[in-house]
Amino acid sequence: MRVGVVISTISREEATGTITALMGQPWDGLFLVRDYGGNVAKSRNRGWRAIADFCDVIAFTDDDCIPDFNFIEEGRKFFEDNWIDFMQGKVTGGIETSKDFFFITANFWAKVSALKNIGGFDEEYLYAGDEDLDFGWSIEKEGSKVSYNPKCIVTHVTKPKHRVLAHNQARLMKKFPERLTKLFRENTAR
Repeated sequence: MRVGVVISTISREEATGTITALMGQPWDGLFLVRDYGGNVAKSRNRGWRAIADFCDVIAFTDDDCIPDFNFIEEGRKFFEDNWIDFMQGKVTGGIETSKDFFFITANFWAKVSALKNIGGFDEEYLYAGDEDLDFGWSIEKEGSKVSYNPKCIVTHVTKPKHRVLAHNQARLMKKFPERLTKLFRENTAR
């Protein structure tokens, strides 16, 4: 199984720590996407589409994340051992994931065929924030199989300072009113 990695940058000049952590790991394609006019969904779409022909699975991460030494192997093995379309890996540090709280693209993997089927990320979201929840909820709504892998680990070095944009929240509420209400009420994205 061929694995590609898409690293999104958000107005930062470099992703040295992320790239250094990936050196020596057995990835088949790597695409660093500079800030795409402040639209993270566009940058992720641009990245996976650029390497889709060379990869079976895409691992998404960010420029302020440090993948574990066996990041690629753990993700690849999980896809090979499980019949899934998407995988949330464990995120530690500034953000925490669990089996009940995920859809965080700091460590989110997708089969290229499933990405093509869903069409990628909704580019109507501005900046960073909520586009990953929308993506996760959209793939679940389509009936795709999503699973959590606690052995595929990324450390999110910084605590995100996402602006809560009224535009993004309104878009999420329009598309997924029950899910967003549950998120606020129970603090679970699942």
